[in-house]
Amino acid sequence: MLARLSLAIVVSIALSTQRTAGASPITYDFAGTFGGQSLNGISQFNGSFTINGDPTVGSSGSVAEGGSDVSLTVNMGGQVYNFVNQQNPVIVASFTAGESPAWIANPTGPPQDEAIVSGAIQSGNSLVAFGMSFYSPAAVDQLANLRNFSFPLGTSSVYVTDTSGGSYQEAEGTITSIELVSTPEPSTLAVFAVLGIAAMVHRRQKRR
Repeated sequence: MLARLSLAIVVSIALSTQRTAGASPITYDFAGTFGGQSLNGISQFNGSFTINGDPTVGSSGSVAEGGSDVSLTVNMGGQVYNFVNQQNPVIVASFTAGESPAWIANPTGPPQDEAIVSGAIQSGNSLVAFGMSFYSPAAVDQLANLRNFSFPLGTSSVYVTDTSGGSYQEAEGTITSIELVSTPEPSTLAVFAVLGIAAMVHRRQKRR
């Protein structure tokens, strides 16, 4: 009886979570270098960003995410910046993606997708902003599942502004690596949890 009940629970959880599994947050790790002018004398940077892995694609074939769906952490210029959406101090993080010509200034060029991850922290007259964009051959279908989105390194660009500490710095660069962080789907975690509970109950009953 216990085995049948456990199997029924596992099956029901698996079926119910199939619809929401893709909507779970996903995280990408990235690294890059600044070209020309560095930031505080440091030319390398790295970080990670987390986005909704299954966003709603708008009627124009674009995606725009903010709020709790996006967060960005960047280690640059010898300091770690955490970009999350909050009001005091003002910190914003966003992810946008869509097909040209709506997203790039060259409407006569070949269709492309552009994905932009950006963040900004503002406190008084101090502003730290980080943004990176990626261009790729048109593949708007990718936007429905960002676990499989192509972030081409060869077309990436990075722009940073830092006016903190009474100084003004700007730097541009490129992304040298970006990788999806592998995490278990909610459905997988739920199945493992139920199986573990069932095994514990089964062992206790055997001891009786």
